[in-house]
Amino acid sequence: MPEFAPPAITPDRPSPLHRRRMDAVRRALARFGARRIADLGCGRGPLLIELLASGQIDYAVAVDRDPDALRSLSRRLPSSAADVDLRLACFMDRRVPPAAVDAVLLIETIEHIAPSRLSAVEYALFRHWRPRLVLLTTPNADYNPLLGAPPHRLRHWDHQFEWGRRRFAAWAQGCARRNNYRLALEDVGPVVPGVGGASQMALFTAAPAS
Repeated sequence: MPEFAPPAITPDRPSPLHRRRMDAVRRALARFGARRIADLGCGRGPLLIELLASGQIDYAVAVDRDPDALRSLSRRLPSSAADVDLRLACFMDRRVPPAAVDAVLLIETIEHIAPSRLSAVEYALFRHWRPRLVLLTTPNADYNPLLGAPPHRLRHWDHQFEWGRRRFAAWAQGCARRNNYRLALEDVGPVVPGVGGASQMALFTAAPAS
């Protein structure tokens, strides 16, 4: 089934691309030794549940403004789960206190936010939470024709925008420069030369204070 068509995805049955995305995030967290995380816009939390069940993390903050999603996540938490803080809130709300975490995750979330609010996203990630690692993924619009998406059609009805690799890199580079972070960009999913992967990931690591 093409990625742009809404698939029957559950926390138990992620799509093949989402499976690759979760694996890429898990590897990145392990590489950086991040064991305390915040999952912003966590939804029903398939990634968080997997991280908890595997024992890869010790503490998690899960933030989402959908009460049904958080209730679903709460019911599915492993009985032996590490300490989990569920917060019903918009992660861009500055009244939501940040937690002491190693990494903040924003997985396939920014494309659901109006472009006019991306400055609030940047502030929340790099000034309000300011962890040593920010890990962010978003669809790669350059890949859409390979998924059979018609021109000017987005992959999901709720997406406010989708960026190709050049536009995403420019935004990420600006965030890194303005907030004193180092940036690495990675393709996620099957990679096609000249096009990249179906999804794309930015890893921001806090630079030492000068």
